[in-house]
Amino acid sequence: MAVKITPPSIFLLLVTGLLAVWLFIQINKENQAQQTAMEAAQRCSGARFDATYDRSLGNESAQQKAMDAARIARVCGEAQKQRRNLQSVQQSTGAAQAKVASSILH
Repeated sequence: MAVKITPPSIFLLLVTGLLAVWLFIQINKENQAQQTAMEAAQRCSGARFDATYDRSLGNESAQQKAMDAARIARVCGEAQKQRRNLQSVQQSTGAAQAKVASSILH
């Protein structure tokens, strides 16, 4: 028995494939944002550790303390910005997945 492929079934397969690609792109965007946020958090932790280590040596100048504080503020500010970006991407991806699920179920 041969399977007959009709134009509506081809259209349905095409739409399903495009939907899968679109969802993959959304999830990939979320994964990239998560990786960027984790790397920024690691840089923030590293800057804090470096400053703590410098202080533990005991001979840190006022200029070095100010440079460490500025670096921590800059790097940790970037990490916070990346976390907010990640939350935004996660919300948009979640909304997109919910729309797709509701359209499939109805």
